[in-house]
Amino acid sequence: MSMSVGPSATAAAGYAGNAYGTASAAANSASPTDSTDTSSSSSSSSSTNVTLSDEAKAYLAAHADEAKAYLAAQAADDPPSVATLTTNARAWFDQQYASLGISSAMLDGQVAVDLSSQPRATLSVVANNALGKFTTDETAAAKALAKSEAGRAGRDRRRQGKFRQGAGDQQ
Repeated sequence: MSMSVGPSATAAAGYAGNAYGTASAAANSASPTDSTDTSSSSSSSSSTNVTLSDEAKAYLAAHADEAKAYLAAQAADDPPSVATLTTNARAWFDQQYASLGISSAMLDGQVAVDLSSQPRATLSVVANNALGKFTTDETAAAKALAKSEAGRAGRDRRRQGKFRQGAGDQQ
């Protein structure tokens, strides 16, 4: 296993013989043999190869499962995709219609299903008719709830004093 670390070819020679990645005395004392300016050419050197010791390789192998578990946990914390939210919301609406014995999210201009238990991400997907999976009534119901939630949140913040009152406003 090798790894690119830094820009110095001189340092690479010193690291090559040492399994723990410390420079040898020869590399530390190396200097250019001519007096030409090497600063412009040193930027063209792109990397340093590091060879891992058997102990380092064993350590990495032993901890590979921990790293995989960590990455899996991070992936689990990622928000669901639009496709997943859409599929779940569509299934939820269908279940609601079956249990309530209705065929639409709106009846007589009023919201007929209780969307309040749905997360904001789901409401957003429905309100925006993601992937074209929702009816006009379903998007209207989601928009109505989102609008009422936004209004309630604003009122709550004003009650808590989180907005500054204007000169003519009274509490």
